[in-house]
Amino acid sequence: MAKRGKARWIDSEPDVIRHGDRWITFGVMKQVAAWFEFLRFSPSYELARRHRAGELSPDTSLPRDFGTVLAVYDDLGDVSREMTDWWLDGAYRHFGQGGKRPNVVGLGTASSGNPEFERITTNVERYRQTEWVEQGERTVMVVAIPIGLPKAQIAKQVALLVEEYPEVDRILSPQAPKYQITGKKLDWDSIYRYRRCLDAKADMADATLWQIGFRANLSSTYTKLLNTPNEPPPKQAEYRQALKILTSRGLNRGHMIAENAARGIFPKYSVCQEAVPLDWDRIRRQREIRAIDEIGDIELDAGPEFDPIWKQDSHGNWFDASAEAREEP
Repeated sequence: MAKRGKARWIDSEPDVIRHGDRWITFGVMKQVAAWFEFLRFSPSYELARRHRAGELSPDTSLPRDFGTVLAVYDDLGDVSREMTDWWLDGAYRHFGQGGKRPNVVGLGTASSGNPEFERITTNVERYRQTEWVEQGERTVMVVAIPIGLPKAQIAKQVALLVEEYPEVDRILSPQAPKYQITGKKLDWDSIYRYRRCLDAKADMADATLWQIGFRANLSSTYTKLLNTPNEPPPKQAEYRQALKILTSRGLNRGHMIAENAARGIFPKYSVCQEAVPLDWDRIRRQREIRAIDEIGDIELDAGPEFDPIWKQDSHGNWFDASAEAREEP
């Protein structure tokens, strides 16, 4: 235990993912993963990928703010890869915080019997030259806390002091991420539901809207009602119509989140004026390709005399890739 009067450094690193000179919390990383998944649906982002790959024809219609989308693509790159590869190949530089993660630091105590203000002054100078620099010279607040106060009162009073500072002083680091989650008190449950709607639409090409909403569990209420046995047909039709409306809205919001994400704004479902229509055939093709890549080569050992190597072709059909090697010359 640290002695009174000596600066105490509080280490809260266990919930941090660190790569190179950047770090990010697990909570924010989960949100970045959602950003990554929505980018896979964005038709504007796909146009940027094709443009950089030289695959666009000269007469391709592009959104008027395509320069903005290209800038985001140049930063974040191709999302057709595994997220781990995408992250390590450079995305971490644009989402991670720079510098050492900030921690609350105790600089000393003072009492009538042992003021130690000179010691505190020494500790403040030590902090200024070491931890403060390492943590990016962020705005910090020096307060005097009577240690006999109840913890709840201390937390409340410190929070009120912090609220007096403008948002610009609350940036965690002068090396703040270029891309950050937009907004506070976000309804992440709804955001994930909209993502599930997009997934269900991609997986069920011929499904009706209510079936997509049912598959995505968009509304637990209507999912339960539609699973209720012996419901009269008029009631079933009423539930399906309600779920159809909710699904239409969910797909639209998912689309807008994806298009805004391609412009560096996430997660916002406000109308993106330059949004490009979703290309479901393209989305399905890319999902199939990724699924095949994830499966990879599968080897089944059927004995030394017969070792098939099972693979899938572009149509999803399985075949023995070792057959040609066993053919007689």
